[in-house]
Amino acid sequence: MVADTHAPRYSLPSILHRAFARVDLIVHAGDLCTESVLDELGATAPVSAVAGNMDARDLAMRLPEHLKLTFGDRAVVLIHGHQAGTALQAARREARRLSPGDCVIFGHSHQAYNRSENGVLLFNPGSPTWKRSAPARTYGFLDVSSVIRGTIRQVED
Repeated sequence: MVADTHAPRYSLPSILHRAFARVDLIVHAGDLCTESVLDELGATAPVSAVAGNMDARDLAMRLPEHLKLTFGDRAVVLIHGHQAGTALQAARREARRLSPGDCVIFGHSHQAYNRSENGVLLFNPGSPTWKRSAPARTYGFLDVSSVIRGTIRQVED
């Protein structure tokens, strides 16, 4: 899963294609900026994405701001996190509507985050292209088998 790829200013690192080659679904938490990111990631695996605040108008009109995915009895809510307050505050608002064992995926901050709060996993994969003030460029994986678990991976320079 990824967020904040900001194309065409930045290109997707080739590691993403190798890393996502065996996933069932690629999730993008907004700020794709251009539709080409959907096409490029979609060549590797199916993609679900939400609109971010920097997405081109036509793309933002096509993508939802909020998406709920269901995996068995687990819910995963996908937002960008720019709606109001900080991205983490937006994720926490969404988490209050979920049950323990569920997950909120968000972006916007470019800061990787992988913590369970009140039984709900709050997961931000960070950005694989533009670290801004984060210590590294990152992406992530979510395992939704029995218990939802997130893993953050660093893009090697």
